[in-house]
Amino acid sequence: MTNPTPSDAGQNPTAAPPIDDLIRLVACYFDRDLLQAAGFRFGPTLKVGDVAAINARGRWRVGVIVRIGRLNAAVEYTTEGAIRDAADPRSSWTEPLRSIKTARFADIAVHPGVQAVPIGDRAAATDRLDS
Repeated sequence: MTNPTPSDAGQNPTAAPPIDDLIRLVACYFDRDLLQAAGFRFGPTLKVGDVAAINARGRWRVGVIVRIGRLNAAVEYTTEGAIRDAADPRSSWTEPLRSIKTARFADIAVHPGVQAVPIGDRAAATDRLDS
């Protein structure tokens, strides 16, 4: 038996990022052809804040570039579970679970001309890299 939902539970619209932004961040593609058809381009022209895709577990997941180094970039993406939690009116809003992955510049696809909407404070997330 589950615990009853507290009477004050529910999303706080001012604190929760828009669901559309979360959905965009967890989009995934199964091959390079699908990425290119969606307008992504492979290459080293990257900027922090760009919407990008890197290969994670056999799929190209879309996220936001949060750090660029000499040989690779870190891309942060929100998980599908975070979307479910954010969309569920029975639970209070919590900070979305995010993962950070790195990839070599040659393996990163960037969507030109698209800037991500900032979601929360990324400073703490950029201090760790999830391999």
